Amino acid sequence: MSLLFIIFLALNSTTLIKIAIDKAIPLTELPLSYTEVYGGFIDGIGINAINYDDKVKLSFYGEINYLKLFESALEIERLEIKDLWIDKAYIDELSQLESSDENVSEEQNATTIPYLKNIKINTLIFTTKTLEYQSYILKMLNIEAHDIIYDLNQSVEGHIDIALQSNVADIEMNSDIDLPKIEAEIKTTAHKSYLSQFTDDQNITLYKVPLVHQHLFGTLRELNLETIIKNVDIAYTDAYRVKSEQIRIDTVYNLETNQTASQIVGNIDSNVAEIAFDSNFGLNVNDINNTLAFTLQTDILPKKEYVLNLVNDQNLSIDTMPVLHLEAKGDLKAVTANATVNNLVARYASYMLDKEAMTLTSHYNLQTKDTFANVKVLIASNVAEVNTTVRVNLNSDDINNTLAFNAQTQILLLNAYLQSLDEKLLIQEPFVVGIDSDGDLEEIMTKVTLAGKAAYDKTEINIELPSSEILYKLHENSINSEVTLNILSTMADFKNQLNFRVDLDDVNNTLHYNANMVANNFNIDEVQLNHLAPFHLKADGGLTQMLASIDAENIRVKIESEAFERFDFNIDTDEIYLDKILPKELELKGRFLMLNAEGFHALKGETDGRLHIGSNKDFSIDVSVKQKDELLDVRLDNSAIHAKVKGALSPMKLEAGFDIASLKDLQEEIRRLYPFEIQPVDGALKGRALLGDEQAVVSLFSEKITYENASFNQFETKIDYTKERLLIEKFRLDIDGVKAESFNREIKLTKGLIHLGDVIDFDVEIEKLLTLEGEKRDENLSIAIHTEALPLGYSEYGKMILDSDILIKKEALKTYVTGDINLKDMLITYESKFLDVEQDPDIKVITKADKQNGKEDEGDNFHENVFIDLKVNTVDGATYRLGESDVDFDIGLKILKPFSEPLTITGRVEEIEGVYDFQGKRLELYDSAVAFRGLKEINPLLDIKAKHTLPEVEIFIAVSGDKNRPKIRFSSDPLMSEKDIYSYLVFGVSSHDIGKGGGGGNNAAALFLANAMGEDIAGEFGLDKMELSESETGEISVEAGKRVSDDVLVSVKSSGQKTSVILEYDVNKNISLETEAAEDSTALDLYYRKRY
Repeated sequence: MSLLFIIFLALNSTTLIKIAIDKAIPLTELPLSYTEVYGGFIDGIGINAINYDDKVKLSFYGEINYLKLFESALEIERLEIKDLWIDKAYIDELSQLESSDENVSEEQNATTIPYLKNIKINTLIFTTKTLEYQSYILKMLNIEAHDIIYDLNQSVEGHIDIALQSNVADIEMNSDIDLPKIEAEIKTTAHKSYLSQFTDDQNITLYKVPLVHQHLFGTLRELNLETIIKNVDIAYTDAYRVKSEQIRIDTVYNLETNQTASQIVGNIDSNVAEIAFDSNFGLNVNDINNTLAFTLQTDILPKKEYVLNLVNDQNLSIDTMPVLHLEAKGDLKAVTANATVNNLVARYASYMLDKEAMTLTSHYNLQTKDTFANVKVLIASNVAEVNTTVRVNLNSDDINNTLAFNAQTQILLLNAYLQSLDEKLLIQEPFVVGIDSDGDLEEIMTKVTLAGKAAYDKTEINIELPSSEILYKLHENSINSEVTLNILSTMADFKNQLNFRVDLDDVNNTLHYNANMVANNFNIDEVQLNHLAPFHLKADGGLTQMLASIDAENIRVKIESEAFERFDFNIDTDEIYLDKILPKELELKGRFLMLNAEGFHALKGETDGRLHIGSNKDFSIDVSVKQKDELLDVRLDNSAIHAKVKGALSPMKLEAGFDIASLKDLQEEIRRLYPFEIQPVDGALKGRALLGDEQAVVSLFSEKITYENASFNQFETKIDYTKERLLIEKFRLDIDGVKAESFNREIKLTKGLIHLGDVIDFDVEIEKLLTLEGEKRDENLSIAIHTEALPLGYSEYGKMILDSDILIKKEALKTYVTGDINLKDMLITYESKFLDVEQDPDIKVITKADKQNGKEDEGDNFHENVFIDLKVNTVDGATYRLGESDVDFDIGLKILKPFSEPLTITGRVEEIEGVYDFQGKRLELYDSAVAFRGLKEINPLLDIKAKHTLPEVEIFIAVSGDKNRPKIRFSSDPLMSEKDIYSYLVFGVSSHDIGKGGGGGNNAAALFLANAMGEDIAGEFGLDKMELSESETGEISVEAGKRVSDDVLVSVKSSGQKTSVILEYDVNKNISLETEAAEDSTALDLYYRKRY
């Protein structure tokens, strides 16, 4: 026992261990050193600060359970290697050495310890200090293992934890090994500071550092690795930002067969699009070329906000974003890919894209290098439906000689869209555009067709593009084209042929075109050009020269240019008769024009042109235009008018003027071209103008202008215009020769200023006659009108002196008219030309049909949006004078119309006195008046008293009631029956004398008067018809009738001793059937009446 104890003490002696180490170090011939040895072989040996030539430093501690050796087991209770440090330069040196063990076989490396059955390490701790290699810094590596058991065959078990910190990433791993099973959890967090050295130069910003979590599990036969990447948030510049909550990668690797399979599934969200993908990869490491296979499925949904910002057009709106679906599969022999785009719904202004689909199918053979692709696109919108198919074939080893493609497109323009462009357009047959292209890398042939039929405002149009071929030769970089276009319509027929060719490398010198157009049946609205047809238009040239001409019956036009710097033109016509071109209603028969023009225009700003217009009776106008160096000179000469414009264009400073020696002669000149009634106006007139960029001054002057019996002397006006204001500096004339002396006076403007801009205000005053003040701001308008002794008159209507104060205000849609109107010395001489007011051109009648057709809009606007409050009075009375009729009266009325209510009149027309002649009968009016009661329907009360004096009797007529239901009473002096009163009033004799043919020679006039009064008399007796007529023998007959329905009138006709009954039936508005039955005869008549 004492020997064992001594051996134990020796083995456990730190001093002996230190001596043994010190003796052994020199034998190694290595520069080794240490600072401290502690412990012993039994309790465990520790060596601190082991130093290898200042290149490697570490501390070591090991504790072995020696008793387990007796059980054929090596059990290490604790093994520690701490604070390992290796010099950076030494690491670089080691990395450059070639390994001497690369070719050692597994058998040579195999370790066998026949004595031991297993090796066990209860605790293993391995730590490092900071280690550096190139740009990599390992700040800390901690490895801690527990219960590691190795049976020296295949079985290994235990638990290992690893923690690593570096400038690249931090890694944590927890693993459990129980071979053949292995399981480990690994968490990796990369460092933003390290990654930024790669991202900053690429304008990539890491908002978050991705986290990688891996789960390794399986056996030595098959391993599974699950990788989950989270927390991805990356931006490229400021335009693109990508985020992903999770990307998952699952990999299975069979160590026996070397077969591996992987699946990658994830979602990526960005400001550009959302992307979802699912891909699978498989291969055998021993034979990658024959075993690699993959599939890929991806859905891409673009972001609406990004697309709208990218387009940056406020007219674009997107209702539904499209979805791009991509599928691909293949191996190292061939790859097939399919892509679809669906569901785009968008609007641009008024255009709607409501259906869109695209399908791409492609196949690539990696062995033969053959590629096939097929693309189909369908677009449906409110404008057109587009269907496109593209097929491409090529071999990537010889693209130049193998590339071939075909593209076919059909565009169907929608009828509804085309018709919405103009309500007059009607599509009769859909317009279809066809585009067919075939080509390769030598040439591309494109054919375009177009067909469709429409009607525009009753003009039928048939458009055909039967053939158009465009050939593009890639090697020559040239285009040759032949296009035929036919437009056939009821207005004109156009047949067009265009040929052009161009070398795109030298467009200026090689472009050449030749165009021919023939136009027949040329009618534009009411302008008929048929007799001038056919029109032949020809153009030939390029970008260096051009020659164009138009040839037609009596018309020749030629335009020529060299280098397109100057254009020379010539127009020459024979006699062009206007009545064959313009509507017959213009009465231009025999009138013709002859035109002759020639000159040139240079793009550098020089023009020299002359135009001569000739017509009947030696009519002629000569116009010349010259421009050079921004100087303009335009002249117009005719026997009746001479005009010119001369001066600088930039900055503008032009002087313009015209001289008319006689307005009558000017009318005569115009009449040579167009027949019209010459007005009784004559005199000389001159005009001058100064025109600038910002200002225009216009003046007119005439010593004397005559109109009928009046003359306007010393007429002069001057107007100064700028963008800010319009100033009427002068306006005056002397009126002389008018019968009404009040009209003969000087008219002189004392104020005439109008300010322009957002707010327009005006202040105009004609001395002692008229003042006009107002302002317009946005939609609001205010005008104050004041007249004082303003003479107004027109020969066919009458005259008056007007004193008034009227205020007109317009606020948005509402209009107010208020004020006072006083009429002085009022004389009315107007006589309506028609008994039916609907035929009077001075009266506008809105019928029920007009309202149904929408023509009452103006009336509705007046009803809804106009307010009127006016007082109308006469001063010293008014007179109605026509022929021998002379009636005086006074007016005192108030006209009122609230918004959305009818116009009403309150007041009286009274003191109606005078004489009125009607169809040879003189009526003397006295003590008469008409009273307006302010009713919604203008229906005044009537109080009319008239007297008709005959040699033997005086007849008195009294009209009372109202306009709608007047009452007429007759009386006489001496007193007579109503029958005799009517007889005296109509025929001038008593009823007894009518049968004897009395009444003198005034029967015709009397009958006309009677018939004119027939409606009133019939109304008095409740009849619909009352007519008197005279036969060739002078016999008077009376016919009275009553309608029994809208189409049937029954009348009784009496003449002398004969009485008959008449039945009249209206077949339509122009045709009536009439039958007459008397005691001894019956008649049937058919009447056709044309109403005008």
